[in-house]
Amino acid sequence: MSDVVVIGLGADGSAAAAHLARRGERVLGLEVRRVPLFWFEPPAEHEALAALPVYIVDSGRAHGCYGFPYLADQGLKVATHGAGTRYDPDTVERETTADDVAPVERFLADHFPAGQGALRSTTVCMYTVTPDEHFVIDAEDRVVYASACSGHGFKFLSRRRFA
Repeated sequence: MSDVVVIGLGADGSAAAAHLARRGERVLGLEVRRVPLFWFEPPAEHEALAALPVYIVDSGRAHGCYGFPYLADQGLKVATHGAGTRYDPDTVERETTADDVAPVERFLADHFPAGQGALRSTTVCMYTVTPDEHFVIDAEDRVVYASACSGHGFKFLSRRRFA
């Protein structure tokens, strides 16, 4: 068995890329986007909403939305896909606003009216994004670089092993 190093930097990948670029290394430009996530408590139809698959819907707007089925201890998770504001990971605003939740509430009204309900909780994630919004998987000798664009890539994970 040979030694292999796997590097997965997540949101810090943009800072690492900037550091390497200053040293004269050729790097892929990465940016970090602030993406708010929301969990709602629908007033009814919990069983039907619990049976939903993980989904991504192209809403025909500048972004789509994705979500996870209803869980009694969490609610119905919904967030924008393909959106987000560029931020420095060290100074990202962690509080959500009415402007953050508005597109998600519009999405629910248009596509999942049964999912509308009280907002249970929110959080802000940082998605690392490449210029073409593809994932990064590369190798040089025994070093493997992998970026599934932070936790966001988990939804698209193929379950392949890197090392």
